[in-house]
Amino acid sequence: MKSLRQLVCTCPVQVLWSLAESLGAACFFSWFFYRSAWSLPLFLPLAARHFCRACRALEKKRTGELEKQFQECIMSVAAGMRAGYSIENAFYESMGDMRMLFGAGGRIVRELEELVRGMHNNIPLERLLMSLGCRAKSTYIQEFAEVLDISHKSGGNPAEVIAGTVEALNVRLKTSAEIDVLLSGRKLEGKIMNVIPFLLVLYVRWGNPEYFDMLYHNLAGIMVMSLLLAVYLASALLTEKVLDIRVG
Repeated sequence: MKSLRQLVCTCPVQVLWSLAESLGAACFFSWFFYRSAWSLPLFLPLAARHFCRACRALEKKRTGELEKQFQECIMSVAAGMRAGYSIENAFYESMGDMRMLFGAGGRIVRELEELVRGMHNNIPLERLLMSLGCRAKSTYIQEFAEVLDISHKSGGNPAEVIAGTVEALNVRLKTSAEIDVLLSGRKLEGKIMNVIPFLLVLYVRWGNPEYFDMLYHNLAGIMVMSLLLAVYLASALLTEKVLDIRVG
């Protein structure tokens, strides 16, 4: 619920579009499979699931964008530390670079401003970064904060930690991008295959409007359409699971 409120505040147009898309799909399924408004409540759980999945995808996209911006940020921080700044001052100085790259309203700029306010209130940088990672649901940022915290406690070299993190983050984000590219075509094929059965039925119905009338408003037709609905949902769920690959 808290994540949904954050999404509504940050990208209301996308959230409203996802909601409208989910409700529209529920109405279409109700008409397509049963031709009855009474069946609409049966599809509301599916609409809710689709809406939650769309919100998660939107949140994942925003997290990915922040991670890429954070990658640029820590590269700037690493350059600042090589110039002799402390890690706290390097984060402060990196705001100028981030404003040039992403604009004053960029998300990483807003997060850095929050970071600087926290440091002015004597909150440890590691805790602020961990809070940022939790808010953004980014394991990358959380792991960076944990490694930095361990480095400080053990008397390690923060510059080396930053350099190592930049390299590791580059590899993980590059791997994630390569997987997305490889799967993009398969995901498009999956979406097309999910739509084709409806297009075929609508095409036949356009040529012969009464062809499928025997499948509606009678017990045998309801059973057949329910079976087809179950098969369709199972195949769509299987496609979704097969293509759901995450980079650990």
